[in-house]
Amino acid sequence: MHQLNGILRILGQMVLCTRLFPCALQVVGPSGPRLGILERQGNGSIKCADSQGCTGVWLVNVQLVCLESVTKSPASHSPLASDSALISLVNVHATGCWSASDGGVLRCFGGGGAELRVSNSSFFSSKSSGMGGAISAFACTVRVEDTVFQGCRADGGGGALAVEAYTCYGEEGVVLSDVALIGCSFISCAAANSGGAILIDSSQASATMTNCDFVSCSSNASGGALAISNGAFAVASKVTARNNRALVKGGGLFVSDDSTVSLSHAHFVGNMALGYGGGAIFTDKSEIWLDDVMCQNNSASAGGGGALFWDGTEPRVLGNHSLSVNAGPSKSPINGLCGVGNVAMYGDCLATSYAYLMVAAMSSIVYPGIAIEAIVYKKDHYNQTITIDSESMLQMVGLAKTASGYEVDSEISVSGAFIGLFSHGVATLLASIKPKYQLVDSQRGITELKTPVLMILMGADTATGVEMMTTPYEPPFATGFDVCPPGYILALESADSSGARRGSCTRCGISQYSVSPLAGPTSGSPSCFNCPPSAECKGGDEITFSRGRWVIANGMYMLVGCPRGYQLV
Repeated sequence: MHQLNGILRILGQMVLCTRLFPCALQVVGPSGPRLGILERQGNGSIKCADSQGCTGVWLVNVQLVCLESVTKSPASHSPLASDSALISLVNVHATGCWSASDGGVLRCFGGGGAELRVSNSSFFSSKSSGMGGAISAFACTVRVEDTVFQGCRADGGGGALAVEAYTCYGEEGVVLSDVALIGCSFISCAAANSGGAILIDSSQASATMTNCDFVSCSSNASGGALAISNGAFAVASKVTARNNRALVKGGGLFVSDDSTVSLSHAHFVGNMALGYGGGAIFTDKSEIWLDDVMCQNNSASAGGGGALFWDGTEPRVLGNHSLSVNAGPSKSPINGLCGVGNVAMYGDCLATSYAYLMVAAMSSIVYPGIAIEAIVYKKDHYNQTITIDSESMLQMVGLAKTASGYEVDSEISVSGAFIGLFSHGVATLLASIKPKYQLVDSQRGITELKTPVLMILMGADTATGVEMMTTPYEPPFATGFDVCPPGYILALESADSSGARRGSCTRCGISQYSVSPLAGPTSGSPSCFNCPPSAECKGGDEITFSRGRWVIANGMYMLVGCPRGYQLV
């Protein structure tokens, strides 16, 4: 360190103490309006390591000025670092610090006695090329009071603060990180990864936040203000999140991977999720407690849940807000959670990921080999169409029932547009089914399938990877003399080893006709009849006779009378 003109400069990397004797560093500036100045130049840094005998660093009434904003390049280390030791900042104001490592201003790690105390301070325009634009805490106890974080940036997660567990090499397990934030403000902080202001990212990390504000923070991933992930635990009370933005999920808050969050007396106003959803809050397979939480004017412009989106098979959102799937339309306020102005592509209030497929239209009569239309809606747990899905696909397949359930049945032929792409949550398929017939009796009008035909629509949800499927559906095949529409015959393919033959309805062409789908010139093999003399056959059952009296008998037209001057032969 070097002093010149009343400015204390950090010129190089300084590791306190030599282990011969314990030591500490105290820098105390004047108590008046003009603070003492501590200037970091180049790679200047102060490291307090318990292993070197350092007991702590205290900075009071100090303005920490970093010159990276002038040099336009990061320093290799944070200006201040604690390895299992204490760093205390009181009325310290850091400006322009930029570190290539985690923690733009402070890095606290190591467990044991690692502790960081900050009060009545501020961090302006600090940046980290790693995690934590202002502070990174790994196995560190952190307490921050009445402090402002403004314009902080991180190329990783946690625009202002990143908290993770710390694995001690050579030891089993990890060391807990514990953070308390009281009366803090986070303004215009940003992260390239999750947590525009704060990232809590470990099952061994916990945080409490009281009377904190998050304003105009952003994440290029999820959690515009806050991201709680990987089993972390957080309690937030009397917090406000306003005008924060996430590129993917959770404009205000993102909770994921079996984490637990308790929110009370919180307001989320004007937050945005620009991707999957959760304008204010997004929770993914995690438990979140809500008590007196209000969401207003939040948006998920390309996703679901203007106020809140939950992912999974059941709502793990508890407290005085009922998110029961029986709670009714999601646009209705639910116990105050949804205020005015929340909007989304689907579910202005609440929305979820895929829950089930609803088949809205299916033919009431199915003819073998003739295309049937199936219109399918992808629904969430609140019966809302997931209109953001124009990527997932569905396929119609035949099923065979087994002792353990169902399996795909290759005996059932499905053709046509049997694969459908969702468009805004709706898929349309136009497919034909050719079953196998064990018995076709043209005399008695009997058509008997080899086995019952079961169909299912199935595919994978591209957003979550979850398998989607309808319940097995037994198409109502027409039978007997009505097995095909008028003008069609039941064309049968070659018999398999069991004698069953695959059949499909085929319309008779020009110069042919059919009045019975089971009849044909050859006994036992349905086929079209050639057009009779003195008749015009346009295909199907369209036939016009120019003379004579004709009747239908045995599945064909027969001449039973001639006009005057003609003889029936």
